[in-house]
This record gives sequence, C-alpha cells and structure tokens, in this order.
Amino acid sequence: MPFSRLFKFCLYLVLSASVFPGPCFSQAPVREYPTKPITLIVPYAPGNTDVLARIYLQEISRNTDWIFTYDYKPGAAGKIGTALAAKAVPDGYTMLLVAASVTFGHLMKNRLPYDWRKDLAPVFLLNRTTGVLLVHPSLPIHSLMDYIAYAKAHPGKINYATVGSGGIVHLIATLMHSQMGVKVTYDPYKGYGPIASALASGEVHAAHPPFLAFQANVLAGKIRPLALTAAHARLKQLPGIRSMAEEGLPDFDNFSWVGIFVPGGTPTGIVNRLNGEFTRASRSEDMIKRLDDLGETIGGGTAEEFRRFLYATSDRLGKVIKDTGFDLEE
Repeated sequence: MPFSRLFKFCLYLVLSASVFPGPCFSQAPVREYPTKPITLIVPYAPGNTDVLARIYLQEISRNTDWIFTYDYKPGAAGKIGTALAAKAVPDGYTMLLVAASVTFGHLMKNRLPYDWRKDLAPVFLLNRTTGVLLVHPSLPIHSLMDYIAYAKAHPGKINYATVGSGGIVHLIATLMHSQMGVKVTYDPYKGYGPIASALASGEVHAAHPPFLAFQANVLAGKIRPLALTAAHARLKQLPGIRSMAEEGLPDFDNFSWVGIFVPGGTPTGIVNRLNGEFTRASRSEDMIKRLDDLGETIGGGTAEEFRRFLYATSDRLGKVIKDTGFDLEE
C-alpha cells in the first residue's frame, strides 16, 4: 500500500475512534465512593452503645477524610431505628449500628417489621465483650467446677440475676446452665446497675455481666469472679481468670458485641470497601489501646465471616428456644 494511502487509512481509524468510540476505545467511568457524607443510624440513646462506633469512625475519617453523620432513633429496644435502616436506599450512604440482641429479633414470639437476615447486610464486627460469671462470696464456690457441683447438689437454690425476663441475657443464661446440666432460679432486674447492687449485697447469688460495671465491687472483694464467658478471652483487670471453655465447659463461648450493617441489597463492592476501612482502623495501635482501656476486644474479620458468625449464633440459640420452650421477648 502506498504511503499516502496508508497515512489516510490510519488517520481515518483515529478519527473514527474519536467520533464513534467502541468498547475497545472506551471504558465506563467508575464512580468514586463515597461522594457525600455517610449516615450512621443509631437505634439507641446516645452515650453508651455508640461510643465504640464513634471511636472507629473518627479513625476512619483520619485515614480517608470521609464524613459521617449520626441519626439517633432510640426506642422499642432498637426496633425503630433498625426498621428505618432496613428500608433505606441500599447505596452505601446509610449504615446501622447493631447490638447483638437486635439480630435475634426473628426468634421472638412477636413479629418484627423486618428480618435482619434479608433486610440487612453485615459489614463489620466492632468488638467482643466477654461476660464474667460472678458469685457472692457467701457461697462456698471458688471455681467453675465448684459452681456446677453446688448447683447440682442444690437444684434451684442459686438465685441468678438477668436483665429482664425472656430477654437475650436470660436466654444466654439458660443456654449456659443447660450445658452445665443444672437448674437455677432466675431473678429479673431492669439493668446491670441494679444487678451490681443486688449481687454485692447478696440479694442474688450469681450473674454473668460485662465486667466494667462490676469492676469496683469485684476488686473490693464484694463479688467473686469465676470464669469468662468468651472462649479464650482474657481481661487485664482479672489476670488469673480464664474462660469457661478452658475451665471445664468446652462448648460454651458467648460474648456481647456491636456491629455495623447496611441495608440489604447494598452492592458487595461497597460492603467490602466499608469493611476494608473498618479493618484498617481496627489495626491502629491507638484503637487497640482505647478499646482495651474500655475492657473490649477488637472484633474484626470479613463481612462474610461476620455473616457466618451471626447465622451460627442465631441457629444455636434457636435450638435452645426449641429444646427448652423458651419465650424470647424484648
């Protein structure tokens, strides 16, 4: 082909590509995320459960310059805010802060306006908070095995404090004692504050609360710690106390937690992007120290690992409800 014709042919190809771009010459633009503030719905009153979320989001903002806003929707044991998040547009600009009890809503006898398994997508497990099996020092119990032996020798004689009757704390206590093969009498209280006072005075004999609310009484010797509820957990404040799994109840592993969710149907790429930033924040030495000072352990893991954990926990507690006839309420 003569050079002049070759030149004209090449020029035609270049001009054609610029005027009529095809798949070989163009690529669909990838939209940046996020391009606006991300709202975290908190279905609880401010100042308690949201503390962990704020610590994480502050770290993420430092890493990324992302902007977060908070929308508090307390009430109905978290159902109001959770229902709002479940119906939100699944575009990555709405997140939900969830505590463990909310995700067991489908096990309750009262129907809920959402099903977390369908309407919400897990993103990240923020923390793991171990409980501590505590007893009043008046009991001749100094270990987990002592507790089991005493409960078997005195069925129903241990008065065990729970937060409410028919709630998740009551259910976990039922699971624990079922695995021990013992019977106790459950006494409902309105919160951990009243339980701390009742246990320190001997009004009740035992409970398994988070440690910090009971720390002063434990360190003063008014309450005796026996074992941690989370398998392989450790508390720096109780260096000699091991987990129930290590002390003779190998199948028991329970901890409370707080996690981040997004509306169901949120693109997987966005879920993974969010998980990646929470993971990066969780590896900060400052983050680890701040949570350790609060008596918390970093959660972590992928979104899929979080989902599998939730399903496994829900299935296990569902079996307890079926086997015992337990009525899970608020």
